[in-house]
Formats: sequence, C-alpha cells, structure tokens
Amino acid sequence: MSSVQQIVVFRSQDNEFAFDIMGVREIIRFTKITNVAKSADYIVGVVNLRGNVLPVLDFREMIGEKKTELDKSKRIIFIELDDFKVGILVDSVREVLRVKEDDFQEIHGSDKVSGKMIKLDSGERIISFVDIVHLKDSILSGEKTNIVIGENVSDEDAQTVVNSEAS
Repeated sequence: MSSVQQIVVFRSQDNEFAFDIMGVREIIRFTKITNVAKSADYIVGVVNLRGNVLPVLDFREMIGEKKTELDKSKRIIFIELDDFKVGILVDSVREVLRVKEDDFQEIHGSDKVSGKMIKLDSGERIISFVDIVHLKDSILSGEKTNIVIGENVSDEDAQTVVNSEAS
C-alpha cells in the first residue's frame, strides 16, 4: 500500500505547482506589501504577518516568467522550514489534494532537468512539485535553481525547464 501525501496546488500563469502541505504555514489574500529598496527582482517586498515582518517572493520571477501583476486576486503562501519563513506570491491557490506515492514521477536528466512531477487523471493533469528544502537552499545560496514546469501535453512534451536566478 502506497503512502499518501497532502499537497497545496497553486497556479502560476497556465501551470500548476504544489508544495507539501507540511511546509505551508498559512495562505492569505493579497495584502499591502512594503517595497524593499535595492532588493533582487524576485523580492516583492515585506509584509507584517501577526507581528512578524516576512519577505514576499514573486514565484513567477523565480521561474523566469514575467513579473506578477499585483492585485487582490493574488494569494501569498507562507512556507516554513526550521527557522526559514517566507511568503510566495502566486496567481491563485487551487486546492489541497491527497496524492499517492505512486502519483509522483521523478524527472531525471542533466543538471538542468530534475525534480518530481505529479501525474493525475491518467496523465491528463501534471503538477510540478516544488521541494521546499530545495527552494530554501536555492534562495539562501543565491545559486541558479531549476524548476520543472508540467504542462497539459503528452508525457514526452510535458517537461520544460526554466532556469531562474535565485539571487
């Protein structure tokens, strides 16, 4: 019997991504974000979340897409790992799903292609799984990060690698 994992599914433009729910602290509607001067392009600013000032990062910018337009339809997913806490600005949060271990598929290849995809509905729906540990390490190290984007196409065509700077 395969184990079950809960994920939070969110959208960035036309693609679906997911975080393990165990790393998600909170999800809020878009709120006032204070700009931080001379910060990296992907840093939107900071917010005050119950007395804690936390950075908010633009997920689209992090994966090399165009900057997210700031409006009330957007959501901020706060992720937490040990003492690392950050908000991730996304287009929308779609749902919380329970997925089986068998639904995950490792993507192997060169250094530029790696990660996990979640195949649902007989492969008709593909969700890119974003590992919070890898995301944290990429942000803190300033090294390039690669996130595999799943698209609703055939398995052979379902991987597009987007290189983005995490610095």
